[in-house]
Amino acid sequence: YAPNARAMNLFGHGIEGEDWLAKLEARYAKVLTKLKHGVFDRILLVGDFALLDEDIDDAMAQALLKVEVSVAITPRGFISGEGPDDTQPLGAHQLCSVVLPGRTVNEKNGVFVNRQLRFQRLRTLLAPQFGSYPEWLLLGKIAKAAGSGIIPDTIADDRSMFRHMTKHYEPLRELTLARIGEWGLAWEQLKASAGSGEEQSAGAV
Repeated sequence: YAPNARAMNLFGHGIEGEDWLAKLEARYAKVLTKLKHGVFDRILLVGDFALLDEDIDDAMAQALLKVEVSVAITPRGFISGEGPDDTQPLGAHQLCSVVLPGRTVNEKNGVFVNRQLRFQRLRTLLAPQFGSYPEWLLLGKIAKAAGSGIIPDTIADDRSMFRHMTKHYEPLRELTLARIGEWGLAWEQLKASAGSGEEQSAGAV
């Protein structure tokens, strides 16, 4: 599951069509089947529940343990009391060979697209755990280590990432944090202002 699937679809990186959620569920089911049958040599799990706990039965657990390289980017390793015991389901990250500390949604800062296709501010509610990083930053570090830079070295935090996206994604060139404001900014409104060059007031509905 994408952390912000609607944003992915909006920028052409996701699944087309109104039935994108059903297609996403079907794709997830196919990936589970392939994983159980040992199709993958390497897996990368990104987010709190990239692989749902209820989908980890004995066969899935054995399949995860047999994978050559498995990496999980998740904050779940920080959760107090979470461990492989008989009182709670086993998390996928506990079966991976490498766990990198991500952040919960309450520890994140930035911009997301909601169900009504409105850009909304996401503000940090809890201080992130020491040693944790946003998923996008960890993905960038992994890519760089593999010799494929996907994030410029000038981007080091959420704000610089936002500025980079507004410069390099044409639909976002008119977007600023001030315009999003406290109430958000509709995607259709952003497109209209970009097409006409009209300035909108910050946080307009």
